[in-house]
Amino acid sequence: MSTAINVICQDRPGMLRDIAGAVAKRGGNIVYTQQFVVERGMNRGKASVYMEIDLPAEDVHRMAEELDSSDSIFSKGSWMVTSKMESKEV
Repeated sequence: MSTAINVICQDRPGMLRDIAGAVAKRGGNIVYTQQFVVERGMNRGKASVYMEIDLPAEDVHRMAEELDSSDSIFSKGSWMVTSKMESKEV
């Protein structure tokens, strides 16, 4: 089952590599991704990265928590993980 994750983070070189690396580290497979820089609102200038990942939701939650503790990716980062069975927002 695919799990969706939406990450709002700093727009910087290597950001997508770091998120994809965290997915690969857990044996996950990114089946879809879309990213852009937010132009308006409270997240203006930050990157929005949406991914659908073949990885159990609980593993994606752990991955997101690990990424959230990384100052190189997030500055008060936010993420949202959703699957058919559960949803968590931080």
